[in-house]
Amino acid sequence: QSAITGDDSKVLANVLDIQPEVVPDAEFATYFDLSGTVEFIRNLLLAKAKPQAAEKQQPPITVVVGLQLPSPLFHYAKRLVNELTSLLKAAADEDEQVKLAGSVQLRLLADTDSCCVDCVTAAHCGCSAVIHYGDACFSRCPHLSVHYVLGCYGNQSAAGRAVSEKLAETILSTVLAGQDCPGKLLLVAPGALHASVLLAARDCLVAKQPSIDVYLATPNPLAGEADRIEGAARFLCGRWVPEPFFNNSDENPTSRVIVHVTTDADSLLGLAVALAFLDIGPVYQCVCQPGDSAIKLDRIDTNRRFKRRMLLSSKAAEARRIGLLVCGCVDSLTPTLDYALGLVRSAGRVPYIVSVGRINPAKLANYADIDAFALIGCYLRALLDSRDYFQPLLSMVELERALNPNRQFAYAYNVDFSDCLPGGRDFVEPPFPAAGPAGDGDGESGAEGQQLVLRNGNLQVALPAGNFLSGRSWRGLDPQLGATPVAQLEKGRSGLAIRYDSEDADNAK
Repeated sequence: QSAITGDDSKVLANVLDIQPEVVPDAEFATYFDLSGTVEFIRNLLLAKAKPQAAEKQQPPITVVVGLQLPSPLFHYAKRLVNELTSLLKAAADEDEQVKLAGSVQLRLLADTDSCCVDCVTAAHCGCSAVIHYGDACFSRCPHLSVHYVLGCYGNQSAAGRAVSEKLAETILSTVLAGQDCPGKLLLVAPGALHASVLLAARDCLVAKQPSIDVYLATPNPLAGEADRIEGAARFLCGRWVPEPFFNNSDENPTSRVIVHVTTDADSLLGLAVALAFLDIGPVYQCVCQPGDSAIKLDRIDTNRRFKRRMLLSSKAAEARRIGLLVCGCVDSLTPTLDYALGLVRSAGRVPYIVSVGRINPAKLANYADIDAFALIGCYLRALLDSRDYFQPLLSMVELERALNPNRQFAYAYNVDFSDCLPGGRDFVEPPFPAAGPAGDGDGESGAEGQQLVLRNGNLQVALPAGNFLSGRSWRGLDPQLGATPVAQLEKGRSGLAIRYDSEDADNAK
């Protein structure tokens, strides 16, 4: 039923279908990493107060720390704030240096069900640091100190041991059964399951199947470019993967298998699909919950999904106006935007930059003149399913493959666009000269140079791309600013647009 013509009381009374995650009381301090969080805030406070140590006249500083909680954990917000406040007070009483440094304010960042740090909300709240809870993509925030709490149960958790044993039995009976048994197995899971499930599951698999090499993909917020220097592990889709897993002399494509374990079939589906598109080996999606013995394991259908992505790329190749959606915290955002703008303009297309938070079909429906969108976000959002959207949604890698004719077709590709930028290991230079950053060239024609127009007696730079949207026939409601006479403020109509309350009164008369 429409929210405009329906009963407004039903809309206000609507309850969101959010399943709260239950954390045992005995595991609360471990799951939310209270000791590590307090230590992070303590070091942050001392670092902020250190430059003012020489000036004794300066008052104590106040450090604002944001707590970014996902919706399934938000019912623990009050308890979490109280626990952290008590521990911070105890730390200040024990350490005089911390007490003299200043105070700490904790602020909750709500409506942020995202793997990325909500930098925009944190900036509005004046936060100097953010504590990010739940699954994360580990995208860097250059202006914020971030502490990741992945939500790990203890290694000796009874719920974790029960799920790990069931998981090992399921993998042995399905993935590792038959004659085509793989030689290497990689287990990938979010932080909540890594310590409590995967470690014990690996031990069970090694004990029951000694011929299989089992590896773990470790979530590590400090991971970055160190994998290219150390060579002991490779940073892949926000996880450390041991390098021996990739050393494969066997030409059999099924000799390596990836099992992605998650608590929600849709929350981290982007990670499983991204791993499947790397064409390392078959990828299985396993859904399980601590404390629940039911486990569902399915193989990711890479061929069907790849055909779908190729169809979207072909539509982008024919698009005239392309929107660049900035929908998250992205490493090297400015170089990515500059390269994308130059690529789109050099291909004779019109680029538009649209900055949004969480995208949905209603938001993008406001831009009906844009033919295709390219997502500038983390790897978990890059492969968003666009079946419910009016325009096709592509990743930046797919947009570059569609507009760069020098890019050779490849079945496997990495959704991390930083490798496709100039200087990256997968960079392929386009045949046409790359245009400059925003402002260079004619937005609607793609031609080089800028045009000057006379507006209100002043010369201004013409922006044809923006003028195109402003020149649409439908512009919405016309406010008629300055053309409406001043009138006394009166009470407006109430009720639904289909039938206001005043209409009932008029009909009664």
